[in-house]
Amino acid sequence: MTTEHVSRPPSGSTVVPEQGRRPQSTEELRAEIARLRRELGDTVEALAAKADVKARARDSVARTRAGITERARRTTAAARARAAGAAPHPGDPEAARRTGMAMMAAGAATTAAGVAAWFRTRRR
Repeated sequence: MTTEHVSRPPSGSTVVPEQGRRPQSTEELRAEIARLRRELGDTVEALAAKADVKARARDSVARTRAGITERARRTTAAARARAAGAAPHPGDPEAARRTGMAMMAAGAATTAAGVAAWFRTRRR
């Protein structure tokens, strides 16, 4: 079994990892410490965000809700456009029937999309 020897700086010396050299002044050392503190703070924030399960779940629900709302809006707009194209003429019962059927189909599709999305979010 072989072991690699890892070279370490002598005890009590400070090596700046990015530059591979010792800081030349107290100001350089302070600047390096400030940079490392910022990096550590960013890392802690990222880990805290990943660990916040409730916030991630709320974000997921909000994204799903926005998607459902947008799909419902598009479906409603499409149904209205189709209904406008089949606008009943006075005294034309067939056209009125087609318009009513188109509106019922649009409502059923919107409801089905909402229920399906709700079931998907409940299973997660």
